[in-house]
Amino acid sequence: NGQAEAANRVILRGLKRRLDEAKGKWTEELHSVLWSYRTTPHSTTGETPFRLTYGTEAVIPVEIGASSFRTEIPLEGENNHEMLREELDLLEELRNGAALREATLKQKIAKRHDKKVVKREFDVGTLVLRRSQKDSREGKLVANWEGPYRVQAKTLREARKPSLDEGCVFVDEKRAYTTEE
Repeated sequence: NGQAEAANRVILRGLKRRLDEAKGKWTEELHSVLWSYRTTPHSTTGETPFRLTYGTEAVIPVEIGASSFRTEIPLEGENNHEMLREELDLLEELRNGAALREATLKQKIAKRHDKKVVKREFDVGTLVLRRSQKDSREGKLVANWEGPYRVQAKTLREARKPSLDEGCVFVDEKRAYTTEE
């Protein structure tokens, strides 16, 4: 689902760039934006979605008029079938390589993120502020933090029990309370 949302975000950005003021004509531009998305190599896989799906690069309209290896008349009979089988055999290898590149990139990103994460620990009796639950009707000027609350107990998974009867609150939803002097 996250991949679909990421793809939709890229497609929506492409539509916005092409439309400017004529927002109602998005259906006319959708085909060319999708073509662009499918034929552009993605940084995570190093391949185009078209190639990962069909095993070959798409023939762009400009290539149709020009004579090239990809637009020439196919080989006769058995030679053509043999070349197609070779392409299909290489497709699985291509997909595995793309998946490996994507996994490697995700690990690098996770490692970089984990370096920046600051581990917070609150002891029993410490005063903390809790991230407030925002209500869309209240607007942007509502306070981000509420409290202070006193930590009553430590629980599993880095949760702390505040002094009010609100259940456990996880550490990433709290910060230390400091008094102004």
